[in-house]
This record gives sequence, C-alpha cells and structure tokens, in this order.
Amino acid sequence: MKDKARLIYKTSNTCFPEYLPVYFYGLPNQKMLVLFTRERQNDFVRKSLEWVVAAHLEFRYDYQSNVILDHENQSYDFEEFKEYIDQMQQRIKPLQTYGTFHNWAEAEQFYNSNASQMLYNPEFTARVVSHS
Repeated sequence: MKDKARLIYKTSNTCFPEYLPVYFYGLPNQKMLVLFTRERQNDFVRKSLEWVVAAHLEFRYDYQSNVILDHENQSYDFEEFKEYIDQMQQRIKPLQTYGTFHNWAEAEQFYNSNASQMLYNPEFTARVVSHS
C-alpha cells in the first residue's frame, strides 16, 4: 500500500500573510509541504483565490519515526513546531499553484476533492470552473 501524506498541522494563526487555513504535510520522502490559499489580482478590479503548494525550507519530516527535523537535524516535538509555525516567518518555496476561486467555499471544495493529487503530482491540473 502506498504511503500517504500526513497532515501534521492545520492552522489559521501562522505568520503567513493569508488569513485562511494553512496545512502542513509530511511526506514519505522526508519533505514537508505547505498548502495554502492566497489572493491573486486578476486585473485592476477583480481578485480571486488560488491554492499554493510549497516546499518548507526550514523543516522536513521523518515519516517512519513521526519526527519533525530542522535543516541541522534537530528534532522538534509537535508543540514546539506549532509554536514556531504560529509565531515565526516561514521560508517556503512555491512549487505549483491551482485554480481561480472567487471565495473560500470554492477553494475549500477544491482542496477536499483534490488535496492528494496536489501533494503528490506537481503536474496535476484539475478543471476549475471560472466565473467571468
């Protein structure tokens, strides 16, 4: 059976500029990915939301031992990690963006249906209904 991404933490209290939930996932390949939505300016008047899948540059996840590690191999328990994430600026590298959503409900529905494809397949593109 294929190992799946583990949701490590979901929060709306991070130092990300977004006010919507941010999801931190650990992968079997020891990477940590971050999924979040952000506003995108479509033109001078219209804005929309898009999902961003990003690699976390400060932490990785040991899937076998369920441990969070920094770049110096120092381990963090989940409470320390949550405290750090909620209070410190995050270093991430965006890998892929998905969708054009006009509200959080649309974005959340997309996440609920497509999170695993977003996490495992950077080439994944889903049909997203766009409202003109």
